[in-house]
Amino acid sequence: MALPAKQRLNINNIIKYLLIILAYIFIVAIISNNFDFDLGWHLRFGKEFWASGKFSYVDTYTYSHYGELWVNHEWGGDLTVWPIYRYLGYNTLLLLFSLLPLGALIGAIKIFNRRLTAQGAAVTLFLLWSAQHVLIVRLHMFTPLFLVLLWHWLERFPNQKNYYWWPAFFWLWSFLHGSWILGFIVIGVYLGGNIINLLCEKYYRRYYRPNQWSLKEIKNVLIWTFISILATCLNPYGTGLWNEVLSYFTNNYYKLHTLEWLPSYYPPIYWLPLVIAFVTLPIVLFLFKKQKITWPQLLLYLAFWWAAWKYKRNSLLFLLICAPLITALIEHAKDYFIRNEIGRLIMDKTIKTVSVIFASTTTVLLIIYYSININFTGNVWNDQKIMDQAHLPLSAVKLLNQKITTHPARLFNDFAWGGFLNWQLPQDLVWLDGRGTATWKKDGISLLEFYQNINFQPNGLKIIEKEAAQFILLAKFIGTPAPEKINGLINYQSPKNSSARTRPLVEAIKNSPAWRLIYEDEISWLWEKK
Repeated sequence: MALPAKQRLNINNIIKYLLIILAYIFIVAIISNNFDFDLGWHLRFGKEFWASGKFSYVDTYTYSHYGELWVNHEWGGDLTVWPIYRYLGYNTLLLLFSLLPLGALIGAIKIFNRRLTAQGAAVTLFLLWSAQHVLIVRLHMFTPLFLVLLWHWLERFPNQKNYYWWPAFFWLWSFLHGSWILGFIVIGVYLGGNIINLLCEKYYRRYYRPNQWSLKEIKNVLIWTFISILATCLNPYGTGLWNEVLSYFTNNYYKLHTLEWLPSYYPPIYWLPLVIAFVTLPIVLFLFKKQKITWPQLLLYLAFWWAAWKYKRNSLLFLLICAPLITALIEHAKDYFIRNEIGRLIMDKTIKTVSVIFASTTTVLLIIYYSININFTGNVWNDQKIMDQAHLPLSAVKLLNQKITTHPARLFNDFAWGGFLNWQLPQDLVWLDGRGTATWKKDGISLLEFYQNINFQPNGLKIIEKEAAQFILLAKFIGTPAPEKINGLINYQSPKNSSARTRPLVEAIKNSPAWRLIYEDEISWLWEKK
């Protein structure tokens, strides 16, 4: 007996769920073969807190900033990640963090579409593939999910008075990661868009969009935003957390010397987000002209367009904003295609069946391919394959552990390796790590700039010796390329096939009788003070 239509297996749902599984496995495969250089200090902070029950307000990991104030704007995330890592392992972290961007993209699509279709699942997979350079086990992966939830609330307001949840929401966000400031920026964008809309109602009716916020509703948003600001001050640092996060907007040196903060047009260039940006821009402007997009939606798109253009790390957030737009365009194109005569011909049952079989088979084969390429590891810190892919000096550190007999030893290190060394050498002190990238200072300048001066000014070795360093560990390749415009792409070389640009510090160490080279490989040099 034939099943009723409602009980028949929907082939579109099968393809949709296969695509979602593929998207998740794809993320796991990408993240499992990458490594976050800052993971070491995140885990160390959480470990030390749960072991001692004491909260640290000062730096005890470096000797360049030792004993000075350290505002950890990811303190709650560190306290959360460590127990998961300790009791469930790194692979569990990998699986959990892989869910975050997937859930965010699906959530973004469902803000404007009541259900996720196979086309929406395909868009999710495509956008994740376009943003694979930012997929990694790091607390920043919480940002897209929080952003989508806030965006959902702002789109449902004022029909739903959801601002009562905002203080708890922003407190939780500020607990996990410093990107909570982005939430207030998004609210500001929506406030600005609605204020412009009210002005258009009075002066430029052509650009007015009905069913937006009234002055009373804008007032309520301002009140609850202020309450949410107060809620974020409920933390170990009080208003110091605000000072720390806001300083990232004023200290700009790190934005030209760390890869994720370089503009999208600096090498290495990740093309797909740029292509999507320039393809969707005229479409969004056209839809706004046709009154299909509101002022807040337009301003939100433009804000994230600019943010992704300005900084590579924002690519995923921009693609998040594009997700519902691209999905809607594909859905409309599909409906139009089916309605015309050629479309109906192509959608002949036989051809459709062949297409479905081909799509399903391809998806299953890709699932198998990416599953094979997932790199689950028992001990990520001693996984030679992952360490080599990340260009981390695992072999040099193993030798260093044998060489150091008295703790704490002082190690002048390459900046990118600081977090890795924080974990591998917990009894010793490094010179700099990722915690001090933007906000720490020395002699009136950024600590990162001071570090660069040590590397590239003639007296760099004298500064290291004055601070009584016992070891020097330097990379043979400087991971962040010097800022160049797009024409520098043809000259850009990856760490695998490039040598470092000459550093006066390296030459000074090699020529100094006071230092002895004790280890060298394709990744690093390790010197010991005689």
